[in-house]
Amino acid sequence: MSASETTESVLGELTLSSGGTRAIRLLMKRHVRNTVQLMQELGPTDEPDVDDGLASIQGRVSALADDAKMRTKLYRLFHRVTVSGLVYAAMDSFRNERADEYVQRLRILISVVAWEMAADSLLEDSVPIGFKPWDVAVPWPAAAISIAADPGIDRIELSNSRVATRSSPDGSFVVAALDRAELEAKAESLGFVITTMSTPIDDTVQLSFYDALPIHDEGAHPEMEGHSVTLGDRPASEWAEAMASALEQIGQWLPEIRAEMAILMQQWLPIGYLPEEHHSLSIQAAVGSSYLSLHPMQRMLCEAMIHEFQHNKLHMLMNLDPILVGPRDARYQSPVRPDPRPLMGVLLAVHAFVPVVEFFHRRRHHDDPEMSHPYIKDHVRALVENNRAGMDVLREHGRFTTTGKAFVAVLDRLERKQFAREIEMESS
Repeated sequence: MSASETTESVLGELTLSSGGTRAIRLLMKRHVRNTVQLMQELGPTDEPDVDDGLASIQGRVSALADDAKMRTKLYRLFHRVTVSGLVYAAMDSFRNERADEYVQRLRILISVVAWEMAADSLLEDSVPIGFKPWDVAVPWPAAAISIAADPGIDRIELSNSRVATRSSPDGSFVVAALDRAELEAKAESLGFVITTMSTPIDDTVQLSFYDALPIHDEGAHPEMEGHSVTLGDRPASEWAEAMASALEQIGQWLPEIRAEMAILMQQWLPIGYLPEEHHSLSIQAAVGSSYLSLHPMQRMLCEAMIHEFQHNKLHMLMNLDPILVGPRDARYQSPVRPDPRPLMGVLLAVHAFVPVVEFFHRRRHHDDPEMSHPYIKDHVRALVENNRAGMDVLREHGRFTTTGKAFVAVLDRLERKQFAREIEMESS
């Protein structure tokens, strides 16, 4: 996003768009370019095999980035959540000198990028990328599978549209095309275990069973500690049908949000069936991916999917530009959490709930029968009051960068408009 494009109007579209998907597309392009650059800045470890794999990947990325014809394919690869998320997470580990975590994230990242480049024919035909199998499973979203290699395999080599493995330095390679059917047919001889990793929710997004970027930000969501990706006791088909229905409702009442979701969101990860409560979260590194639990009430899924999608948009902006200035450890009363939160947490909450309120206000305006229920009325009123309380905290304590000021100015106007509308509705 150029300086001229970083305007109040463009950044304001990241809350509730009134001009199509232009703003999110601009931000996504910049985010992908930044991801490619970060990949090149990752430094070495003390493990030669990891360093060799990283150097091979970085060299190929550099060559593709310099090739005008191939750059679009490279950027498409780096938009994928498993690639971009692992790059940001690896850079975080590298900068904060968490050596063991950094090595493990690089192993996954190198494996994922090598497989994706081979599948997209982005490698040099005469120079396959080779490495020893690491203790990681590799997600391959295009084939909806994950691939785990037998640690006893001596070497894996990837070239355009094919994979080869050998069991000993002097052994012969077993070769297979990068095709799900052939990989499954040759899995035993290749030394691979192939498992289904996802199922489509609709034609825009997947329900994924494999987490390439496990939850590592427990401090932001202490209630999530100990959770892992699981369908609970419900079949994948029930999850997919419920979430597809929720997306249809979002498309009906918030078509601008649904259009952005179709561009940005790539996967939802299940974290269990919880009929009495609901959990969901997103992490800043993995733009295009969110976790959520399944709930029997359709409204809860709609709220959660809108809420977490908003986090993905703001996380993308946060990955690129600072929004707040001042001490990061300062804590303030949150309108939606019992524990004091940093200002960014308050901002994330208000930004997530403003479109949720809009979802209900539009339904009420069109006389949706469900909106007449007293519980729903109380719920919407509480959301509006929480947003007001959150904006009051931001108005009083927030110190914003130029980008932050432009972003918050529009959020402020939207919140004031919703607050006034709620008062008018209650008095009518």
